[in-house]
Amino acid sequence: MLIVGRLSEERVMKCVICHSSHIEDKVVDERVWAGTDVVLAPCQALVCNNCGERYYSRQTMQHLEEVEARIRARTLALETVGRVLRIATQPAPALAVCESRPDYTTQSPEPSDNGGQAAQE
Repeated sequence: MLIVGRLSEERVMKCVICHSSHIEDKVVDERVWAGTDVVLAPCQALVCNNCGERYYSRQTMQHLEEVEARIRARTLALETVGRVLRIATQPAPALAVCESRPDYTTQSPEPSDNGGQAAQE
């Protein structure tokens, strides 16, 4: 996350990651962690259309710091918009075990002319 000042129209900003000049001013949902919860905070950012790198103004950074402080103080109204699930940590399932291991060191039997039928005596 980089902080940028005001851009003049004469200068073309290039992304520091991919060097693209396709950067747009957008409203994005920045993730702010509150313990194990994630709060989506909408804010203005310059976003590289090529790689997605975001650039925040000083004013936006101050806004995000205020949001974090209000989350910690529990003075910000929040609403649930979904759930985040994680794969439960469990022991790996047991694998089936063969009764006897095949012996790969012996030669395979010669093919017979009886069409796969066992020789009858």
